[in-house]
Amino acid sequence: LLIPGIDSSSLRRHKRPDMSGIRSFAREDIAKHNTRDDLWVIIDGDVYDLSNFGKLHPGGMPPLLDVAGQDATEVFYEIHRSSVLAEQRFQKLRIGRVLGEEVVESKESVVPYGESMGFWRRKS
Repeated sequence: LLIPGIDSSSLRRHKRPDMSGIRSFAREDIAKHNTRDDLWVIIDGDVYDLSNFGKLHPGGMPPLLDVAGQDATEVFYEIHRSSVLAEQRFQKLRIGRVLGEEVVESKESVVPYGESMGFWRRKS
């Protein structure tokens, strides 16, 4: 989703905090955390524990369960900006990195779908 006339390469990218000393998880282990009460996702190689986040998520639990235990990077950037992950309240959800994977900056859409629908919430 690009806006004509806006060069997306000029958008401000948010610097990732120092991850030295943080735990590493194998993808096989992350995949086991795929239930409502034990829900982990991968975004840009970082592992997030969203087990207690469903009640706060504007879309409720269903979209989180769709990517539980999986790499949610592509789905995440379809509806969110990278700045969301840089916020302190979401940094607290990050518990580690995927074992053996390097940091790769994802490309995001200029105007993610979820940004314009932030007020809408469905029940889970």
